[in-house]
Amino acid sequence: MPANHRRDDHETSIAAASRILQKQSDLKRNILRILRQHPLGMTDRELERQPEFDNCGPSTIRKRRGELAADGLVEDAGEIRDRMKVWRAIPITEVARRHEAQRAGCLF
Repeated sequence: MPANHRRDDHETSIAAASRILQKQSDLKRNILRILRQHPLGMTDRELERQPEFDNCGPSTIRKRRGELAADGLVEDAGEIRDRMKVWRAIPITEVARRHEAQRAGCLF
């Protein structure tokens, strides 16, 4: 999956973002790719219904999405749909910015 970035992003930001994505499992990469294709976000149930995950149980998708949230790649969109939280992918440039800020010792 190519890392999305702006033309004026620093090479270190781009490299950091790429390293983060390379470490993710195929399943997590697929979840992240699908969330990136849905900028308004998706619920876990909507993710589970994607054809790519036909052979996965619901808890598998939810756990991997939870790991993506813990990794700082996915966040709560602040919306409830069908009584479930909506999750969205954090833009890769924001992931890289946060990563660089953490390395520099900055707090959010």
